[in-house]
Amino acid sequence: MPRLQDTAVRVPRGAAGSWIFVPRGVPRGWRCESPQARVLSVIVPGGFEDFYRQVGDRVYERDQLPTPTEPDVESLSEVAARFGVTIVGPPIGVLAD
Repeated sequence: MPRLQDTAVRVPRGAAGSWIFVPRGVPRGWRCESPQARVLSVIVPGGFEDFYRQVGDRVYERDQLPTPTEPDVESLSEVAARFGVTIVGPPIGVLAD
């Protein structure tokens, strides 16, 4: 299991079934570089699901996803602050191998 400590660490690309643990307070980010993915995010204690509800678009049908857009960083930062999250950098770009 990869484990992140205090500094930025590049984690290898995950295959199906991959997972990672990131302790509270450690800056993190991720980017999906495939046309489809399934992500399960477990955050303890509960309540953070309301963040996703406030910043995301509701999906009613799995085959009709919202059109991808660039994030509104100012709005995202305002909502994040209400959940104790600080946006510390720009969106993650494509990483070179």
